[in-house]
Amino acid sequence: MYPFCTCNKPRKECMYFHLGLCPGPYQGHISKEDYRKNINEIIKFLKGRKRGQISTLEKQMHEYSKNMEYEKAAVLRDRINDLKYLGEKISFDYGEDSQTYVERRKKTLYQHFYDLKIELNLKKLHRIECYDVSNIQGKMAYTSMVVALDGEIKRNQYRIFKIKSMDTPNDPLMLKETLTRRFNPERQSNYESSPDIVLIDGGKSQLGIVQDAVPHNICLLGISKGKRFKRKGAKLLDEFWYVNRDTGEVTKINIKNKSILIDLRDEAHRFAITHHRKERIRQGEASLLEKIDGIGDKSRKKLLKSFGSIENIKKASIEDINNVLNNKTISTSVFRYFHTPSKK
Repeated sequence: MYPFCTCNKPRKECMYFHLGLCPGPYQGHISKEDYRKNINEIIKFLKGRKRGQISTLEKQMHEYSKNMEYEKAAVLRDRINDLKYLGEKISFDYGEDSQTYVERRKKTLYQHFYDLKIELNLKKLHRIECYDVSNIQGKMAYTSMVVALDGEIKRNQYRIFKIKSMDTPNDPLMLKETLTRRFNPERQSNYESSPDIVLIDGGKSQLGIVQDAVPHNICLLGISKGKRFKRKGAKLLDEFWYVNRDTGEVTKINIKNKSILIDLRDEAHRFAITHHRKERIRQGEASLLEKIDGIGDKSRKKLLKSFGSIENIKKASIEDINNVLNNKTISTSVFRYFHTPSKK
């Protein structure tokens, strides 16, 4: 929102400039006055003066709109939304040390968990699991599972499920496959504990398909995007769905203590997309290795597992490659492929 330079008087624009994270003050892309404004806005935010910032930005945005400078107005609109989002996600007291903040944050999260348990009339609430599917028209399909324990998101509990039963786009059936495998009685030792709530990224139709795959003693919820906006130009409101485990009826439900559920949905989506991106890169690298004469599937897997990426294979010597493949002929082919001028 307020980019600043971290380099020591660089001559040329660096990667951060091209990513929009540095305004390029030393190359003349921003005036000293505007750069100082950015720094002042950061200081205001860290001091907790968000409301004043938002009010000022909204006035500027309306002025740009009146003058038909819509691109500038759109930039400020996005900045306002980001500030409001950060204001919701980050809460700290000025002058508070890190340890005090962590302890207070844990208490707050636990209280949210407790309130959600009361609201949903659950006997206990220790673990929530959230699931989201990522695929490209059914191909390279994966489901992510993220976990919260007593209000805290636990990344060491995350899982990725590779979809095995289909390669056509059908998110509900992919979710059902995932949940069937997750709650397979023979695989329960793979997990620390069973969830008290299963949350899926989906609405009424998805819940209707997957509910039989989830044990009936577990609360089953869905979260989906509604048709109404929080405010004009903002994100769509989230809607929550509840499955009556006795009758199987799926109904819309209003949840007051929804912040942890929204955080988990966002985290499941992020985790699924991140893994999917890595897998696309890995498969792209594997397909590049397929072009090398004499190299098979086992050799490709060995190289990528040992070196981590194509770039590292390119930097390796014949000896390094042969230490992995134990085949001088194939190792020489790999080395020559990446060191022939036309392959660079």
